[in-house]
Amino acid sequence: MGKIRVAINGYGTIGRRVADAVTCQPDMELVGISKVRADYMTGFIGYHGYTLFGDSPQCVDQLAKGGFLTPKARWKTFLSKWI
Repeated sequence: MGKIRVAINGYGTIGRRVADAVTCQPDMELVGISKVRADYMTGFIGYHGYTLFGDSPQCVDQLAKGGFLTPKARWKTFLSKWI
């Protein structure tokens, strides 16, 4: 049986704790975290190497322009996954 794949909506107090907990579980995989605006916590998503999902290419551009793009970060949009 494969790993349980988990996606997190938001990276506030609860989202951070869930992300850390999921990455500690051997039977779970963190697929990514969604954000709709850039704030100081967005930088930690890239720092940890988690995939960041935006709701549109414009959202991802806004997050990248905010200076949150790091070498370890991977950026995707929700729409690109489903089109």
